[in-house]
Amino acid sequence: MTMRIAGVVLAGGRSRRFGSDKAVAQFQGRALLDFSILALRSHCDILFVSGRFHPAHPVSADRPGRGYGPLGALAGAMQRANALGFSHLLSIACDRPHLPAPLLAALMTRTAGAYAASCPVIGFWPTRLGSDLERHLADGDNRAVRVWAVSESITPLAGFGEIPNINCASDLARMASPHG
Repeated sequence: MTMRIAGVVLAGGRSRRFGSDKAVAQFQGRALLDFSILALRSHCDILFVSGRFHPAHPVSADRPGRGYGPLGALAGAMQRANALGFSHLLSIACDRPHLPAPLLAALMTRTAGAYAASCPVIGFWPTRLGSDLERHLADGDNRAVRVWAVSESITPLAGFGEIPNINCASDLARMASPHG
């Protein structure tokens, strides 16, 4: 079977700690969302943006609906990608502008699925798992990405260190600082 890869940027969070819409916050002259799009673009045949409109990429709706966090976004993107004939989904969050260069390539070598041990929303997922994930959420099971991934025997990849995360405006300021 030929591997066809879709990508999704998780950008539908509420940004409560950030205080404004984090996905469009400016960092080094561009929106945080744009860093993620650039990171995925060369690896994917199609790229979805979860949780928001983007003029250049289709939106992927959360499944079974809004309010299920990153797993809801993954379930929706997996199901949409699967319906379009894609075998795998490569996911990243919009608040991680500095991904280790070899991480995405390393994830994609694991056709049974893998995720970054230090940041489980960065992952490579078989799209056939989308319906199972939606059922997992609808049944009220744990909404932690890591817990679900372990239940599906998805491999955590370590060795890439901590991936800087922007949760609040001070994180963005610190990362933008020459000493950050």
